Amino acid sequence: MLGELLGQFRRDAWSVQLSAGQHSEHDVAGVLKRFLRDLPEPLLPTQLNKALLDAIGIAIY
Repeated sequence: MLGELLGQFRRDAWSVQLSAGQHSEHDVAGVLKRFLRDLPEPLLPTQLNKALLDAIGIAIY
């Protein structure tokens, strides 16, 4: 069932319809994390990493 949901995200993430009771919040969160991790390019460009971390007060060593 989770593989099917991941497949829907991969085919057309904008058209995925989620309804209460069909999937748990844990299932959806796990599939969404996997989908984002597998994107061919990062959601946020790596050039912004330092600026984003600085903005939230985390130092990079």
